[in-house]
Amino acid sequence: MARIRLGKSFSTKENPALRDSLLGTILDERDRNERTMRVLSALLTDDYRKNCLRIVDRRTRITLFVPSSTWATRFRFERERLMKELHRLPEYRHLEKIVVSVSPK
Repeated sequence: MARIRLGKSFSTKENPALRDSLLGTILDERDRNERTMRVLSALLTDDYRKNCLRIVDRRTRITLFVPSSTWATRFRFERERLMKELHRLPEYRHLEKIVVSVSPK
């Protein structure tokens, strides 16, 4: 089976036919997660940035996945600061919670 690689050219902004489809919804989520990761990367120091493996942005809740319980604890101490910084941006005023989870291996 051939693998299809989706790049930036597959977005609902560039292809309105995708807007109301399941694929469009998935691509919108991917774009939102990438945007949020870029914003969080700008707010984090290098050590934290390297240990934030991925994020999931569900509009009112952002889940950060980290490699260990030690890093989860460190990120939990940063949650309040990150919430304040994110609430300054219009796109994240709706944010209610940041969850930190250890990524499964």
